[in-house]
Amino acid sequence: MARRSRHTGRMPANYIAPAIEKNAFTCPRCDTLATQKSADVVVDNQYGEMRATRCSSCNRLAVWEFRATSSSERRFILVYPGKSPAPPPNEDLPDDVKHDYAEAADILNRSPKGAAALLRLAVQRLCKHLGEPGRNINDDIGALVKKGLSPLIQQAMDTVRITGNEAVHPGEINLEDDRELALALFDFVNIIAQELITTPKRVQSIYDRLPEGKRKQVAKRDGGVSTGG
Repeated sequence: MARRSRHTGRMPANYIAPAIEKNAFTCPRCDTLATQKSADVVVDNQYGEMRATRCSSCNRLAVWEFRATSSSERRFILVYPGKSPAPPPNEDLPDDVKHDYAEAADILNRSPKGAAALLRLAVQRLCKHLGEPGRNINDDIGALVKKGLSPLIQQAMDTVRITGNEAVHPGEINLEDDRELALALFDFVNIIAQELITTPKRVQSIYDRLPEGKRKQVAKRDGGVSTGG
């Protein structure tokens, strides 16, 4: 058993989405990363099959139901507690972006395509908070690249953009058959926020604690460029 670590940043750490086929995941009852074992609770009747897992940390049960998805694929879906398998949002996300993120998390089990479309909207809103027009997500990402956006963060943003587009228009990506991709998009939004909001905020707050004279020396060295404080 391994408890979820108290991370120093603001992006959820050591989170493993609940899935009945995994031996360990973040418990939907106690939020601890722990071994999960099959419990002696099985219901198999005309309404379908249900199973339970028991957390080795809190000893409480989670209940799973064998359901058909819209692509006719059948899989076990967490039905109790009614908690999304998506990780919590980065705390530094703007409120309107958090709202889209929370709505996407809420519908993830029922509609991976809908969740992907909402996360695309969340990234588009985030681009606006980063100083871009917010009207065309592709143009906004391109503008951020010209301003020095990390290639890895560009790939994360484009992955959310392209997958979200494919979710609302017929395309080559079928999220009903690739739920792990839909789930990964939540991690990508958190990674984007960590890189573009949380880390700069943290660095700036520590830098501002340096003596003003030292910061002025740095500004003078760099040609008078403002360095905060």
